[in-house]
Amino acid sequence: MLLNDLILTGKLWTYLADLNEQAQERLNRIIAQLKATEGVTEDMKARARWHG
Repeated sequence: MLLNDLILTGKLWTYLADLNEQAQERLNRIIAQLKATEGVTEDMKARARWHG
């Protein structure tokens, strides 16, 4: 029902773009939390890219 409403009102792409933005923000928060938990530093990331 929601899909049909979004399609018929022309709001589907706006809805999907908002959903994508929310997902990206959530992913960024999760990555930041994992880095903090695991003690990842910028130096470690640079060394990993160098040896990568």
